[in-house]
Amino acid sequence: MASTGVSLTDTEIEVFSGRVLSAYQHRDYFSEDLLMFTGQTAGEKINQPVIQENPDGATNLVDGGDHDDEAVITSNEVELTLPIKSFTDILKTQVDIRPDLNLIELVGAQVGRDVGIGRTLRIANYLVGVAVAASQTRALTLAPSALLTTGEEVAHLIEIIAAEFDDAGIPDDQRYMFMKPTHFYALRALPNVISSDFTQGQNINQAIGGNMSVLNYLNFTIRNMGSVFGTNFLASAHDGKFLPTQTSTGHTNMRMDQLTTVALCWHTGSTIVRHQTGLQASIDWIQRQQVWMSIARLHMGIKTVKPEGVWAITTV
Repeated sequence: MASTGVSLTDTEIEVFSGRVLSAYQHRDYFSEDLLMFTGQTAGEKINQPVIQENPDGATNLVDGGDHDDEAVITSNEVELTLPIKSFTDILKTQVDIRPDLNLIELVGAQVGRDVGIGRTLRIANYLVGVAVAASQTRALTLAPSALLTTGEEVAHLIEIIAAEFDDAGIPDDQRYMFMKPTHFYALRALPNVISSDFTQGQNINQAIGGNMSVLNYLNFTIRNMGSVFGTNFLASAHDGKFLPTQTSTGHTNMRMDQLTTVALCWHTGSTIVRHQTGLQASIDWIQRQQVWMSIARLHMGIKTVKPEGVWAITTV
C-alpha cells in the first residue's frame, strides 16, 4: 500500500483478492486439469515424455533414448507471451476516501472474470491455430438438401476425429471438446447420444435430470461453450482482446474468427500451459492520479507438443 495515509485494511484486501480468485476460476474453463500444467521459473525447461509405439505394437517410454529410439524424454521450453491483465480505476470523487466492501467485491469480480476468460480465449485461440496449421480440421457441409440433420453431421465428424485420435495412438481418456451451443444442442437431441442403450455409461446425458451443459460421446467430454465460440473476436468492438497477433509457433495471425469454429477437440497430453507466476491481484491508492487502481494479471505461455492431439470442427 502507498504511504500517503490512504490505505485498505487487511480484511478489505483479503476480500478483494478472494473475489478476484473466485471470479477467475469461474471463467477459466480450461482450468489446470484439461491440459498439462506447470508453473516453473523463467527459463526453466520442461521434461515432457513423448510416448510412441514400437514396431511390435508395445508402448515404451525411454529416458533419453538409452534403450531404443522409439520414445524419448525431451525438453520443451514454453515461451511466455504477453501477460493477460485487467484493471479498473476508482476515482476518489466516486468514493468517500476509500471504496467500501461492496465496491471492492464488484471490481474484484470484474478484473478476475476478465483474466479468467482471457486465459480461456488465449488457449482456445492457440489450439484452433494449431489445428488449422496442421490441416486437422473437418468442416460441416450441411445443405438444405442434405440427408443428415445438423446433430447427425456433428456426430459423424466426431466419429471421424475419434478415429484420427485412435490411429495416432492418443489415449482414449482425457479427451475434451468445446462446442458452440447450436451444435451442442443438436447433438444432444440424438437418441444415440442421450441414451445409455446406445452409448455405455451415458446416463448423465439423459434429457431429464441430466447436465444440460456437458455431454459424453465417444470418450469425449463435450462442453457447451457459447462464451468462447459464440463471439467474433475479429470485430473492432473486441479488438482481439487478450489474443496476440503473432506467436513463436509461426502462426502469423492468431486472431481466429471464432464464429467459424464449431468445436475444438484436444487431448490433455497434447499441450503444455506454463504460468510464470500464479494469478496476481492488487488494489492500491495512486496519489498522483487520485484513483484506486485494481488490477489482476497472469503471465503464461502455451506450447503444443503433440499436434495430432488437437482438432477442430468448422463451418468452412
